[in-house]
Amino acid sequence: MKDRTDIELVKLSQGGNKDAYNEICVRYYTRILNYSKNNTRSIEDAEDIAQQVFVNTFLHIKNIDPNKLSQYFYRAAKNYCINIMRNKARRPDYVSLDQGDKDEKDEVLIPHVNDFMDLLLLKEEIEVLRKVIEQLPPKYKEILKMKFYTDMSWEEIAAILKINKYTVKSRYQRAVNEILPKLMGEQDG
Repeated sequence: MKDRTDIELVKLSQGGNKDAYNEICVRYYTRILNYSKNNTRSIEDAEDIAQQVFVNTFLHIKNIDPNKLSQYFYRAAKNYCINIMRNKARRPDYVSLDQGDKDEKDEVLIPHVNDFMDLLLLKEEIEVLRKVIEQLPPKYKEILKMKFYTDMSWEEIAAILKINKYTVKSRYQRAVNEILPKLMGEQDG
């Protein structure tokens, strides 16, 4: 199944092939989990979201356009993230146990580091980058996060946000231009 395209896997899944759907899950699970962790800042919430996305997709696989599988996953994950954040806002006493714990997220972003000091420096740099990204206007922040954390294509981001891919590229470049001076200032000071 690994040599099949997403389109072929969706069509096989729509025909009832569970191995094909399992391969889809294997391909997208880490990406959806990372996207959800980044947006909720909670591993538990991210795991719940990923599970909900894949269960929901399985239940509605016959209604999914095989050409838009990636967009479907990210749009569903985005909607679940929004719902969780709304629920947290309504219940301010809710606190995630891993809030502020970035070790697991960093492990996903940093697959291999040889030296402990390099790891510490890299974690500091990632934290500075996260803080600078959070200060961006929402329309820039969202695109930068999608590209940085999930490495989605311009087309995938455009489809999820329902905007032109050239607008996505333009906003991404503006976001980079806006954060670079701040990052340089953080490093100097």
